[in-house]
Amino acid sequence: MIRTFWRHQVWVLTTLMPGKPFHRFRTWLWRTVGFEIDPSVIIRPSARIVCPSLKIGAETTVNIGTLLTGGHIEIGRRCDIAPNVTIHAGSHEMGDANRRAGRTYAGKIVIGDGNWIGTGVTILEGARIGNGCLIAAGSVVTAGDYDDNVLLAGVPAKVKKAVRQLSAFLGGPSFDGRLVQKGPSAYFSHYK
Repeated sequence: MIRTFWRHQVWVLTTLMPGKPFHRFRTWLWRTVGFEIDPSVIIRPSARIVCPSLKIGAETTVNIGTLLTGGHIEIGRRCDIAPNVTIHAGSHEMGDANRRAGRTYAGKIVIGDGNWIGTGVTILEGARIGNGCLIAAGSVVTAGDYDDNVLLAGVPAKVKKAVRQLSAFLGGPSFDGRLVQKGPSAYFSHYK
């Protein structure tokens, strides 16, 4: 109860802080209330953490409006979580006809290293996402094991294809196999 109170206070305080100059301080505040978060993690304003345990690896970014809730959540290193993502690791048992949403329980979600989670994605209890995955904006990832280096998209999210290493800045093939030029405009070569 006391820990929940202080976690709510941290959320209020971190939401009121302006962005960039306070990233590290915001991360430090979340660490002081019992979460295992690497000091290099960037947690942007209005991200809300309401779960009993959370572990976030080095160089991960949690963007604005993201909600981490419900149960036990593990997020790997070098992940990019876009705005308004919901990672909900809890659920309900099936109740009887008088009330279908029965007793709640805390589940677990594991997100591997190097993942890119698009805007508005929802990840539900029981999902185990491998390393190097792309999750398309607006997708709903349900319980299940997802391999490394795949593109997930849809409601519910399904594996659309395997993804190769995106090495646009090195002049290598992009995820769809086309050769792209070097430099910043390489990311936008598919619009030409």
